[in-house]
Amino acid sequence: MKRYTLSSLITRLASFEEALAQKMDAKGYVEAAERARRYASEIREIRDFIIVEMTLEPIETLDPMEFLDDAANPEEVDNLRRRVYTKIAEDVEPVSGELADLLRRLSS
Repeated sequence: MKRYTLSSLITRLASFEEALAQKMDAKGYVEAAERARRYASEIREIRDFIIVEMTLEPIETLDPMEFLDDAANPEEVDNLRRRVYTKIAEDVEPVSGELADLLRRLSS
């Protein structure tokens, strides 16, 4: 588990998707890379809806980057997103329903 502020968690999740995109590009999975880039963009856009962080409590949740090696092909990327984003959505729900909803959608 790692501690995040809401904005640092959003930044980390966008970086995770960008890393997945690079990994899929390197293996020639163009569609999976584009999907990861689109997800990174959607994650960054959530900041437009979050004006102020209203909590002083840190968010303790997974570090998605620790699981990056679990994805070698598009199917594994989808399974990884499902596992990681489901857990992070549960942990972030009390702080940001918007981010939790987005992560649930991206993991389905």
